Amino acid sequence: MAADEVRHLKDLGLRTGMLLAARVELPLWDEGWEPLWEAAAETGLPIGFHLGGGLRTVVESGPRFNDPGNMGVRVACATLQMDEPLAAVIFSGRSSATPGSRSSLAETGIGWLPYMLERMDDTYRKFLDAGEFWRTHGGLRLTMPPSAYFRRQVWATFQTDLVGLRVVDTLGENRVMWASDYPHPDSTWPASQQAIEENSQRDRARDAARILCDNAKEPLRVVRKVRSRVHAPDPAAYASPATARKYIRTRLQRALGDTASPRQRQGEGQHVVPQLGADLAVVRPRQ
Repeated sequence: MAADEVRHLKDLGLRTGMLLAARVELPLWDEGWEPLWEAAAETGLPIGFHLGGGLRTVVESGPRFNDPGNMGVRVACATLQMDEPLAAVIFSGRSSATPGSRSSLAETGIGWLPYMLERMDDTYRKFLDAGEFWRTHGGLRLTMPPSAYFRRQVWATFQTDLVGLRVVDTLGENRVMWASDYPHPDSTWPASQQAIEENSQRDRARDAARILCDNAKEPLRVVRKVRSRVHAPDPAAYASPATARKYIRTRLQRALGDTASPRQRQGEGQHVVPQLGADLAVVRPRQ
């Protein structure tokens, strides 16, 4: 069972589990998933919803697989398939019932999320207007707008998303994490430094530090360990995006320590920021 796997991950000392949420056959709002959500709440492991599946017209094999139309739909539309899993987890009441649970949307981008949250909030208001209907159908399982649950319990990752970064304040800069997706074809590698530069141009240096580094620590439960080994930054560390990235690199290298691979220690050629699980890479706790 998936619940047993979550407990096994906890026993191994891993920090997260991942689910191809768009490929599930049983809807995520169904009660059949209750054991998984209970195990996640019990262990404190965040459940990552990774893109993959959910595309109705895409062929996954055969002579037309590499057709430009098929491949274009497969790559360009993949990130948008997390709308159903996100809505399912929130409207089913799972986020409300387990306020300590955490979820992340992996490799999904963030530009589509502000509208999705707005749409879910509008749906919630319409549900409230139909109170008598819901009282006769088991009642609503939410006590606040869906966007409030997102800002409390959900994180999302992106690789390049200039549109999303323009409206990141609608999500909360603490809900967003950068990832390179190395070594997959959709990765920013080996031009991750350039991608960071382009995506950080409109960010305040402190927000860039959160997005590139600090936000990944909370869902992965590494806040105290990192802070215990890294001194509080001098204000000059955040004086500019360049100094902020240099400071972030130093913090990550200290935080990862012996758990970092040679590629992480050396960087992706001139890669500024080694990954700290922003794309849900496994990070083992440092003893």
